[in-house]
Amino acid sequence: MTYLALKVGVDWRLVAVEVPAVLIDSFLGPALNRYMNEKALKTFVAVVLLGIGLYYVSG
Repeated sequence: MTYLALKVGVDWRLVAVEVPAVLIDSFLGPALNRYMNEKALKTFVAVVLLGIGLYYVSG
């Protein structure tokens, strides 16, 4: 909200993609936690985050 008050440009397409992903992952995370051990889940999250980071860096 602070960004909006300061009239900073918001990339609404990015917001439109990220908000549903966050909501889905909020439900998916606990469900995966029931079926995967902690180490496997942390490794899975690390790989996904690495992939996202590489995607952002590449362009």
